[in-house]
Amino acid sequence: MEILNKKERISAFLLFLLMLIITVGALIFAVFFNYQLPWKENEALKLENDRIMNEFYYQDKFSSKLNELTASIDSLDRAEDGFQFLEQTINLELAKLQEGVPTDREAYKQTLMYNNVILNLKGFVNAKRKLQLLKTSEEEIDDLKSQVSEYEDIINDLRKQLELCRQLNR
Repeated sequence: MEILNKKERISAFLLFLLMLIITVGALIFAVFFNYQLPWKENEALKLENDRIMNEFYYQDKFSSKLNELTASIDSLDRAEDGFQFLEQTINLELAKLQEGVPTDREAYKQTLMYNNVILNLKGFVNAKRKLQLLKTSEEEIDDLKSQVSEYEDIINDLRKQLELCRQLNR
């Protein structure tokens, strides 16, 4: 006794196996992505978080250094004799700060901002130096003006005396 629908049974069984393999494969694929993908995503998110935290840390450090430099720059107005020393110290600190600016443009988006802030502070220090020089020049000009007025008074007195001497000699 031979089975009459042997071919149909074999084709139905093979179709069943194919569908079973596809279904089990889809389940395994879904389970794999359910477990593997979040881990990789978590790793990527942790790296991104570390990068952001490093930037926040650098911003805090940069901000505190700027506060120190701002206090030093403000003290330039009060420093009469030690102006050059204080200016050199500030420029040295600015150079150190410039060297410490991260060059990784991917990790630190505000690299250009850091550089611009440092350049602005350098310009501010230079402007303070020029202002200090102008103040000393202004004081010298005032002294010279007072000397000129004294000399004019002396010249006027001498002219009067000369005129008197001429009148007496006639």
